Amino acid sequence: IALMQYTGFKDVNDKEIYEGDIIEFTIFEYNGGDTQYKGFIEQDEYGTFLKTDLNNDEYTKVFELGEVFINDDEIEVIGNIYENVDLLEVEE
Repeated sequence: IALMQYTGFKDVNDKEIYEGDIIEFTIFEYNGGDTQYKGFIEQDEYGTFLKTDLNNDEYTKVFELGEVFINDDEIEVIGNIYENVDLLEVEE
């Protein structure tokens, strides 16, 4: 059994967001463009973050969850890392 900590946030469908959830979100760029991401929730003593890679290699993008909510009002939970890890795989 994996205990998942509630983040205090809800997605666009009013679903509670927990540590380990996989989220689809958009980061809006200053130049007017935007980039779609999938990431998973991870919490530590410094805060709650969205990470885009389970392996934590040098290509992992890390976003603070509160900042993501400031930039995107349509964040959606699409699964979790315990049941749907394949959702984080990079399509080539």
